[in-house]
Order: sequence, then C-alpha cells, then structure tokens
Amino acid sequence: MGKRIEVGVLGATGMVGQQFIQQLAGHPWFELTWLAASERSEGKSYADAAPWRLETPKFLRPLVRQSFQATALPAIFGAGIVVGLCTVPCTGGIYLGILSLISAQPTYGIGVAYLFLYNVMFITPLLAVLGVASNRRALALLARWHGENRFRIRLALGAAMILLGLLSLAVLT
Repeated sequence: MGKRIEVGVLGATGMVGQQFIQQLAGHPWFELTWLAASERSEGKSYADAAPWRLETPKFLRPLVRQSFQATALPAIFGAGIVVGLCTVPCTGGIYLGILSLISAQPTYGIGVAYLFLYNVMFITPLLAVLGVASNRRALALLARWHGENRFRIRLALGAAMILLGLLSLAVLT
C-alpha cells in the first residue's frame, strides 16, 4: 500500500484511547499523527497527562514530549453525532416506537405505562447481557453453544423479526 492515512485519537489519555493508540502501533494502513484529550490535559506532555497503564508503544515515545491541545467542543459534538448514527439502528426503533405511542395517549398514566414498558423491553435485556458477560463460565458455555448453533440462531432471529414486524402492523393498523 502507498501512503498511510493520517489519523488521530480523541480521548487519548483514557484506557480506550490508550487501546486505540496501541492498536495503531505499526498499523500498515494508518499513521497516528495527533492526540486530543479534555481541557485537563491541555499544555501537558502526553507522559504527564496520561498515566500509561499499558506498555508504551515504541512509535509513541517521540510523541510523548508533545503537548496536548484541548479538544474543541465542535469535535466532541461531531463525535457524539457519529456515535448516535451508529447506535440508532440498534436502539432507535424501540425508542421511536415508544415515543409515538406516548404522544398518541390521551392520559398521563397511559403514557407513563408505555414509558415503563420501554424500560422493561430495552433495559432488562441489557441487564441480562451484563449478567452473562460478567460470568466467565456462562460466557464460555454461551460461546460454545453459539458456535454449534449459529445457523439456527440466525434463522430463528430472522423469523422473530419478521413476526414482530407483522405483529406491529396488525396492532397499529
């Protein structure tokens, strides 16, 4: 490949930023050219701003002496838009559905009930995933089961989505 693409890391002093920096070390397609962090790091060297919890990559050592520039508010806003666009396909459907149901209700109590329904439908599965992810044995068993049943899982989830779509059309029309 020819010239590498210049990239930067927003939030470079945190653990996730440090992971990004480590992943970019010696990457054949990308060249790390700038680091940005919050106002707390402004004017500090990278070594002073980020207590490196991982082994400092060799390519980063020359950049350690450079000072940070504070991340501008528009950059943070832009990053938020990008994250929002990436998460809307996953979480937006149920959220927009509940908002439309709440706005169509004649009473406050029914609206609150739909809001409670939203939390049950959206937050409860997240708690279940968190519970499984925090148990190494359960996670290993789930990974093995998923590997053995991948085709059936995809087929069942596809059928469930079609049924949910049809049910939504039947209820709302």
